[in-house]
Amino acid sequence: MPYMGFVIPVYNTESRVLEETVKDLRRQTLLPIYIVNDGSTRGDTLELLRRLESEGLIEVIHQENQGKIAALRTGVREGNLIYAFIIDDDVSIRKNGEYDGKPLDDILVEEASRLSRVDSGVCIVYPVAARNRGRSILTRIQHVEHLIPTYFARKFMGSGLYIGGTGSLWKTREFLEVTELHT
Repeated sequence: MPYMGFVIPVYNTESRVLEETVKDLRRQTLLPIYIVNDGSTRGDTLELLRRLESEGLIEVIHQENQGKIAALRTGVREGNLIYAFIIDDDVSIRKNGEYDGKPLDDILVEEASRLSRVDSGVCIVYPVAARNRGRSILTRIQHVEHLIPTYFARKFMGSGLYIGGTGSLWKTREFLEVTELHT
């Protein structure tokens, strides 16, 4: 059973964006990456997933479209992980302050250790800064929602692991229990 790994839900993501995310992770980690293809029909997405799978860089789990929560649950279960680092398909991970220069895998092991000492039903949600991929009012509101917590986390914490997108580290058991309530 792998101790920890990444779970990324994918549905018709532009191949260029997903490839950037995978390359960014591969440059920083040796942890397993599980991509759950949630019924994508987009040609470039499917082609990239086939290529990544054939290169052995990641494990791709295919399922019919069931939505993001179901895709995450599938990835967490299939990966058989103790800790799941869940990220969106369009993220970049950066380190600063006390984490600068430290390998990402070491940071995540420390974070998992910290998480293991707290009561059940919790996760660590990382400060995020969303990429503004659209011009709609909803996208702009989401962008502001992500920037505000990032600003305050950086102001008060001063250092840490910042995710350009959405990221959280879960005890797998708690993730499955919490998401069961939303299915």
